[in-house]
Amino acid sequence: MKRDERTVRRWEKEGLPVHRHTHKKQASVYAFKPEIDVWWKNGQSRPVQNETRFPRRRPAWVIYLLVFGLAVLTALNLSGLRQRFGKPVSSPQIRSLAVLPLENLTGDPSQEYFVDGITDALITDLAQVSGLQVISRTSAMQYKGRRAPIPEVAKRLNVDAVVEGTVARSGSRVRINAQLIDGRTDRHLWAKGYERELSEILALQHEVARTIVVEIEVKLTPQEQRRLETAHHVDPEAYQLYLKGRYFWNKRTQDTLQKAITYFQQALEKDPDLASAYAAIADCYVVLGAWNLNALPPTEAFNLAKFSALKALEINADSAEAYTELSSVKALYDWDWRAAEKESQHAIQLNPSYSLAHQRYASHLGQVARFDESIAESRVAQQLDPLSLMAGTSVGERFYWARRYVEAVKQIHGVLEMDPNFVPAHFLLGQVREQEAMLPEAIAEFKKTLGNSDRNAVVLAALGHAYAVSGQRTESLRILEELRRLSTERYVSAYGPAIIYVGLGEKSNALKSLEKAYQEHSSLLALSKVDPRLDPLRSEPRFETLLRRIGLAEMNSIRIPLK
Repeated sequence: MKRDERTVRRWEKEGLPVHRHTHKKQASVYAFKPEIDVWWKNGQSRPVQNETRFPRRRPAWVIYLLVFGLAVLTALNLSGLRQRFGKPVSSPQIRSLAVLPLENLTGDPSQEYFVDGITDALITDLAQVSGLQVISRTSAMQYKGRRAPIPEVAKRLNVDAVVEGTVARSGSRVRINAQLIDGRTDRHLWAKGYERELSEILALQHEVARTIVVEIEVKLTPQEQRRLETAHHVDPEAYQLYLKGRYFWNKRTQDTLQKAITYFQQALEKDPDLASAYAAIADCYVVLGAWNLNALPPTEAFNLAKFSALKALEINADSAEAYTELSSVKALYDWDWRAAEKESQHAIQLNPSYSLAHQRYASHLGQVARFDESIAESRVAQQLDPLSLMAGTSVGERFYWARRYVEAVKQIHGVLEMDPNFVPAHFLLGQVREQEAMLPEAIAEFKKTLGNSDRNAVVLAALGHAYAVSGQRTESLRILEELRRLSTERYVSAYGPAIIYVGLGEKSNALKSLEKAYQEHSSLLALSKVDPRLDPLRSEPRFETLLRRIGLAEMNSIRIPLK
């Protein structure tokens, strides 16, 4: 191969062999690859043996390309090292998180209500951010006092990140230490401490929530930004009374709800502008008046719930909790189904992660026989509160109303795997088994429920109906008599006796009892369109008239199958 003279001289200095050949016009120098290259002379070639191969100079552009590639690889390698040993260039996107129960560092076990209340408030603040999915309190509180690996917690709750921290008090000062952990890598993304006077506790909670939102780069709407930046001073004693009320409110029994109402009312006496206390009172009365407990006359329970919800909205027009309770009043007492749906949708818009709002909306949809929508909405509620036994049972109830009994049983068994003694799940299982004609199993489930419910009238009626349809008339009449006796001591809805009369085949008495339930505005009548036990009455003109009077006759998007 022909080379320039300067290159050949350099090779000669380095001791490399070259072959020189003189042409007529100019001297040329040739170098050959051993055994492959050929020497051209007079148009002919011959193999060159035992020649040394000389390196060829690469073009400049090749060298530049190699240098550039080496630089890129080095940069990528350094980036990988940073991701492994230091702060990453960019963190994986976080769009869902759980706030684990904050740890009590006050040194006083009696302050657990205070620490739990701050955990609740932080969940509520974060849940109002539309771009973020936040697991509800019920599921998060399953980890109170428990140590579990963060990736395991994140996987079970199906979240990207976890917030954990501590609460300490010293006199009138409150300190919160919080940290954000990536649930997928167990890597700490952020940690910070906050300290304020107890009178500024609401601002302190908002600041913690706002910092977390900024850290995970979730975009806030102007309304969300305003909510997290606005907080009035609160009377310290009023706030502690409110937190005590929340502590009992979360237990959800008749006695604890009444105790919670007392604490909330005491808090309002000291701070009349505590909107959250009014909203909580509204919820207490809805639960006490609804079919779960059915402990108070509807007129008393729902009028007080409505008053409290409206008071909460006067103070805070963005209270998702108040709109949720208002939706329940509209459905269960006013029988204004369109208004109930509107209020539910508004509550969800204000707080997309509020599981209870989704549960209540799913219930309203189910009661008007929009079963597919109802089941889908109850699934959303369960996703937001995956460890909540009540949220899981509610999904099963939607399947029951839709007459999808196999799916209902599967759902209930999933709940009972988490807690074999969960009373509402056993009660629902009894109702499903009855519709599957498994009457001995149904009666066994109702008895099990009754033993843990202080002779709840709703459960008694279900047992009386099961006895009736199984041919045990004497037992059924005995339950009917017990309900009559209980009605002289406490509120008992006339819906219960109506159910038993249907089971006994006494349609006239059943319709009379339903008319009485209508007069008392029983919340149980909200079930009348979808309750399978009332199917024998669906061809009765008086029953059709009843459905029309409570606004359910025109809700005919799906026809209820008759037996």
